[in-house]
Amino acid sequence: MALFLVALASTGCAAGEHTARGPEPDPWAGRGRECVRPFVGRDSPYSELLRKADEADPVLAAVPPEASRTMRAADLAPLVARALKGAARHARPSIDALVTRQDLGMRLISLETQLAAVIFEAECTGELIEAMTFELEDRSDMRELRLALGSLIVGALSATAAGIWDLTRGDSVGPAVLGLSGGVASAALGGAAFVKRPEHMRYIHGRNLLLPVVHGSDDAELFPRFVFRLLTLPAPDGGPSPRDRLLLRWQTLISDVVDADRRKATEQLLYGVGGTYNQDQLSLRERLYDALESELNAQARDLELLDRFLVRALEHTPQDED
Repeated sequence: MALFLVALASTGCAAGEHTARGPEPDPWAGRGRECVRPFVGRDSPYSELLRKADEADPVLAAVPPEASRTMRAADLAPLVARALKGAARHARPSIDALVTRQDLGMRLISLETQLAAVIFEAECTGELIEAMTFELEDRSDMRELRLALGSLIVGALSATAAGIWDLTRGDSVGPAVLGLSGGVASAALGGAAFVKRPEHMRYIHGRNLLLPVVHGSDDAELFPRFVFRLLTLPAPDGGPSPRDRLLLRWQTLISDVVDADRRKATEQLLYGVGGTYNQDQLSLRERLYDALESELNAQARDLELLDRFLVRALEHTPQDED
């Protein structure tokens, strides 16, 4: 009977270990595709037409610094200059002026949808990573539950068996040995339930929005050209760019979680194509994407300032015809 209990305890530990470490089919394979915005290459029918910007046009001096930065990121200087010149004549808009305003309005709508698409991808990817983190936490909780139940079962069985044995053969030392063995096995299982063991998950992310920000270039065009220029252009007052702020924020997040000797390997995992993540690393990746999403939302605020300026500057009132 004692050998049976020891074998039962060993089987429980082995089962828990197999559940955590054994090879399992990846339920997350292919997930995240619903988050990815369509790839728009240079030769695609959806690619943008680039205009040669003349940012030295004197009429552009009327554009506020925050709006000017967004205008330069979107290569809108020629259109904005033509629209402002047409509005400065204080007359009924000509056909050319109306076409310019319509073209400018369509471009602004396109820029808003591009920025919204990247914000959605960052938010959707962050939520996916959060769900993966929850799964690892569930695995850890299930392991603890199994060990706790195993401890109760082993303790109950050993106590029951020792009691029955003692009643039938009270002169034997077997019941005491059995009870002691069962108690030790039960304590071992109960103690193992309180020992935290990190769970791991393989996560491959060939499309990684963090990588272009780190490198400072987006040759694979994971971001729309306009959005990436918004991230990399300096602030209107000459301060750090959004990319600079992001890198500083990411370095702080990583240093708060990862020891110095493991920091380089962790950065390669986060900024690369993926690999095996533990719970802390997955949670860290989610926070990096949250920071990216916040910075992208801030760029949406700057685009709103350009919209507001143009609406006011190009507004046509009946007094303009007098």
